[in-house]
Amino acid sequence: MGQITPRQKDMGLSQYGFTLLLARQTLGSGLGRVLTLGRQRSAMGYGNAQRLAEMAGVQWTLDKLIPHSPWADSAILAAGASSVESMDFSDYESCSVVHDLNRPVPPSLKGAFDTVFDGGTLEHVFDFPTAIQNSMDMLAEGGYFLAETPSNNWMGHGFYQFSPELFYRTFGKTSGCQLVAMMLFREGLFDQIFAVDDPEAVGKRVRHNVRGRTSLLVMAKKLSATALAGRDAQQSDYQTKWRSLSDDPVGTARKGRLSFVPHSLLRGLDNLRTDFERLRNRNEGLRRLPNITSLFQHCTHEERRSPTL
Repeated sequence: MGQITPRQKDMGLSQYGFTLLLARQTLGSGLGRVLTLGRQRSAMGYGNAQRLAEMAGVQWTLDKLIPHSPWADSAILAAGASSVESMDFSDYESCSVVHDLNRPVPPSLKGAFDTVFDGGTLEHVFDFPTAIQNSMDMLAEGGYFLAETPSNNWMGHGFYQFSPELFYRTFGKTSGCQLVAMMLFREGLFDQIFAVDDPEAVGKRVRHNVRGRTSLLVMAKKLSATALAGRDAQQSDYQTKWRSLSDDPVGTARKGRLSFVPHSLLRGLDNLRTDFERLRNRNEGLRRLPNITSLFQHCTHEERRSPTL
C-alpha cells in the first residue's frame, strides 16, 4: 500500500464484505486462491460469520478456523477458499506479500489469484489507477474483484472517497471486465443498503446525500487475460453532454450578465438550486435492499443475468 496510517490498522472483514465473499463462493469455481489487500482483521466474530454462511448455503468448515486469531483469514478459508494471502506495504501485521501498490506487481503475481478482496485499502494508495490495475493483473481470467470501500463522510480516513461512477467506468465495456453488482450501505443504528445503477444507464448523476458515513460494495469479474482498468474513462454525464447537439454555449454564456449581483448571493442561489435538484433526484438510480439476505441474492442474481462481453 501507500503510506501506512494508524487508521489502516482498523481494517476488518465486516458482514458486508463477507457477504460479497460468500456470493463469490457460490459462483463459478468458488473463491479459490484469495488475496486480501491489507491484512484483514475479523470484525464480526466467527459465530456471525457462520450464520451468514448458513444463510448463503455455503458449507462452513470448522476445522479451518484458528481459535482466538484476530485475522479474518481462517473465516475466508472456512467459507471455501483454497488459500488466503495478504498484501501490504509493510510486514508490520505479518502479511504474506510485501508490495507497494503504487508500483506495478511483478510477473510472478500476475494471474496468481481467483479472488482479490479490498476491505479498505485502495483509498490509502495514492496512485489509484496503478493500484486497481494491479488488482486486475493479479486475477486469473474469470476471477473476481470484490471491495468494501469508503464513499461519503470519511474525510481524513485516507486519500480518497469513491463514487459509484468511478467503478462503473473502471470496469466499463472496453476494459475486458464486467461490473457485476454495485451496492451502497449507509451506517447507522439500522444500516440501509441500496443497489446502485450505472449513471450512464440512468442518464444522470446518481446521488445519495446523508449525515452518516456510506460505503460502496463492488463486485467485478475479469473476462479477459489482458483486462485494462478504464485508463481512458470519462464521466458518463459529461460524455452525454459532449455528444448532445442541443447544448447552447451562447445561452450558457448569457449567465455572465448577472455579474453585477454580489457573488455571495449568486453562490447562495446556486446552492439552493443544487440542493433542490439533489432532493428531487434523490432516489434515481438507487433501489433499497431490505436486508443482508437480499444483498447476497442481488449479487448472485446480477452475475447470472449479466451478459458477458
